Amino acid sequence: TTQVKVEKDYTNEENPKEFLIDFAPRLLTKLVEQKKNWFKFLNIISQNKNEKHLLAFSYHPQEEDLILKIGLGGEIKESQDSKVDYLSVINSNLTGNKSSAAMKETIKSTTEIQKNGEIIRTVVVVREHTEANYFRAGINKDYMRVLVPEGSTLIESKGNREPIEISAEKGKTVFGTWVKTHQGKTSRVTLKYKLPFRLKPGIFKPVQKYILYLQKQSGSKGSSFEGTVKIAEPLKLEQTYPSSSQEQFILSYKGKLTTDKKMIALIKK
Repeated sequence: TTQVKVEKDYTNEENPKEFLIDFAPRLLTKLVEQKKNWFKFLNIISQNKNEKHLLAFSYHPQEEDLILKIGLGGEIKESQDSKVDYLSVINSNLTGNKSSAAMKETIKSTTEIQKNGEIIRTVVVVREHTEANYFRAGINKDYMRVLVPEGSTLIESKGNREPIEISAEKGKTVFGTWVKTHQGKTSRVTLKYKLPFRLKPGIFKPVQKYILYLQKQSGSKGSSFEGTVKIAEPLKLEQTYPSSSQEQFILSYKGKLTTDKKMIALIKK
């Protein structure tokens, strides 16, 4: 594989990434030769763009605007509606031991919309170190950031060995902490927080829409996601997306975050 060539077989030890300079023109030559497979190649490019494995950036404003319009920017999504919920878990492995490829992550989100309209969410991030491969060995020392709507208030945290750092970025509140996971072990961090807005259907607005935007980390293989939205009486669900065989007061969704996802619920009294 390319990783083996760079880490073990490549002769330029002082600058192993020089390998890419040698590799790139050969790759392009091979692509040009594959004229019969261009349609398949374009499908691969499209899929990687949608799953955010392919990103672009330009210092020229017009080019950068185009990149953002076609979805290649990888930027944090901003909403014009202050009542759109948001969740994104961003991991940064700072040990340099390639262990990120061995990490299996599951995000469990429970949203409780209370009868007074307040919204409380509990997010559990489970990170499992699955391999002892030569390139993936060692401790996974990860700085994890959980991005949520701006103005969210942290109620409590569990499983974090270091204090939760609270900051702001791109119109989001960020809960950050260090998470260390040894080979063959599992780490679990729980965050409980209150959202900065309420949903309370009334006489003038009998039905309100709750939207949770789930943003996948660019370049990641995608986390497993288990999401539940619970509605307290006298509120109840009118309609949901994705549609599911939910109870009258519960919407649930389970899947892989290979792309950005949305959970939508129409709520009424």
